[in-house]
Amino acid sequence: MNNQQRIEILTSYQDNPMVHPLTCGNNSLHNLVPIEENKKVILKCLECDYTQLLDDKFIKLLRDLDKVQREMIEWFKNKVKELNNENTINS
Repeated sequence: MNNQQRIEILTSYQDNPMVHPLTCGNNSLHNLVPIEENKKVILKCLECDYTQLLDDKFIKLLRDLDKVQREMIEWFKNKVKELNNENTINS
């Protein structure tokens, strides 16, 4: 996995409305942002400069969690659409 892939995975996870974002170790109201620094991807708090390192195993876990949650969002949207269509037909 290259750094661009790591950043994309972490950004997608942080932007997923169905998961709790990774937050600053100093203030849980601050979200962390993935950035490349010294050829490594770190999570950084832009409010207080807190940083966190993640290994690839954990990043892959976040990728999988993000994917499953996004699939669930689509499943729920489709179910709501189906129910709305059924209600329209039965009205």
